[in-house]
Amino acid sequence: MKVDLTTQKQVGVATGMAIAVAVTAATLALPFVWPGFPAGPDDQAGTMRLWAYVTTGVAFWLLVSVARLAKHRFFTPEDIDGAAGPSETAKARMLQSMLQNTLEQSVLAIAVYGAWFALTPAETRLLPLLCMALFSLGRILFFLGYERGAVARSLGFALTFYPTVGLFILLLGFSTARLIGAAHAIPLQTTFGLDPAMLG
Repeated sequence: MKVDLTTQKQVGVATGMAIAVAVTAATLALPFVWPGFPAGPDDQAGTMRLWAYVTTGVAFWLLVSVARLAKHRFFTPEDIDGAAGPSETAKARMLQSMLQNTLEQSVLAIAVYGAWFALTPAETRLLPLLCMALFSLGRILFFLGYERGAVARSLGFALTFYPTVGLFILLLGFSTARLIGAAHAIPLQTTFGLDPAMLG
């Protein structure tokens, strides 16, 4: 029975991950397959503003996580002393885990978004905005499903994490293409529907 339950949970988690992979792939493919995908700002000031917007969006969920734990500690005598107290309740440990996960995800996302804005062309510059929207949706689902176990929170976790990973992989592709001069050797406009100028 234990093996069956474990397998069932693994299938549930894998399903959530697969859905997130599909959503992430469809989102990140937009500027490459949709000719009407809007370009982002091509000046430094506009790009910095866009980075500020997505950073604020990500930081909001970190703020929510901190506030939830702080509120719980304030209204729960057993947890008001925090780590300095003799013990913590299960609720406090759960909120601390969600805060830790959100912090890790936020730091990674903000760093990748910043690198994307600095190194990629204007034609793809709005992708972090879409990733931030998925990040927000993922955090909502993660918070709502956390108490119900790995299966319930898997989609939320993956929707937060995979868009950042996908963006990082694309960023490596852009950077590698620039380093080896692939923009001049590969007919990207016919292969991916891109103007070679997008890669410098």
